[in-house]
Amino acid sequence: MTPKIENTIVKYLSHSASIDELNILSEWIENDSNKKIFKEFVCIHFAINYSLIDSEFE
Repeated sequence: MTPKIENTIVKYLSHSASIDELNILSEWIENDSNKKIFKEFVCIHFAINYSLIDSEFE
């Protein structure tokens, strides 16, 4: 994975990716191994956010 793709995934997760970046990411995800990497990023992002929100209520 290139730093550009990694940065684009981060932008996607933070809702700040441009249309062009979303198109690049969409093309990159068409590859099955890249799709797996993307899903791992999404799962980690969700787990971190969930953990942060959960800790606010303790």
